[in-house]
Amino acid sequence: RQLRGYTLPFGPAKGVIILPEGFDDYYRYIAKFFSGDANSLNYGVFIPRGYSHIVVPDQGRSVQTVLTHELTHNAFFGLPLPMWVNEAMAQYLQTAIGSARGFRLDGELAQEHFAFWTAKNIQSFWSGSSFNDPDESRMSYSLAEILLCLIMQEGWDLRAFVQEANWRDAGQAAAIKVFGRTLGSVAGIFLGEGDWE
Repeated sequence: RQLRGYTLPFGPAKGVIILPEGFDDYYRYIAKFFSGDANSLNYGVFIPRGYSHIVVPDQGRSVQTVLTHELTHNAFFGLPLPMWVNEAMAQYLQTAIGSARGFRLDGELAQEHFAFWTAKNIQSFWSGSSFNDPDESRMSYSLAEILLCLIMQEGWDLRAFVQEANWRDAGQAAAIKVFGRTLGSVAGIFLGEGDWE
C-alpha cells in the first residue's frame, strides 16, 4: 500500500531473505560480497549482486524494522536511484510500516548539520560515497531523511521525483523537472545559504 503509484521495475515479487542464527555466521556470509570492513553492516543488508537477496542477523525484536528497510531497497532495485533517495525512502518506510521510532529533528541535531556540511563535503552526499564513510554516514542518513521530509512537507510530487531521479546527477534533472528547483536550493531550505549544488 505504501508503494502504490510507484512503477517498480520488477513489480510485486518474492524475494530471498537469509536470517543467520548469529553474528558470526552473518559476517562470514556477507564478507563474500563486501570489500573492506563488513563489520559496520551490523543490522542487515540488501545484496544486489548475483541473485539479489537480503541478509539480516537474528536480533529479536528489531528484525521487523530492519527487514522493512531492506525490503524497500529490494523493491526499488532496478531503478537508477541516487543513494540519498534510496536511503531516505527506506528510512521513511521503516517508520511508516515498521515499529521504528519516527524521525525527529531537534535543535541539537540541526546545529550538528549546520556545522558539518560544507560546499566540499556535500558532494560526497550527492554522489553517495558519504553513506559508506564511517565519519559521514550518520549525518548523510539524517540529511537524506530531512530532505525527504522537506519534499513531502512542501507538497511536491515525491512519486514523480522518485520515478525520474537518476544517480548520475544525484536527481538534479528530476528535481528541476518535478519541483521546478535545483537540489541545492532544496537543501538550502534546511542548510541555509551556501553552495549546495
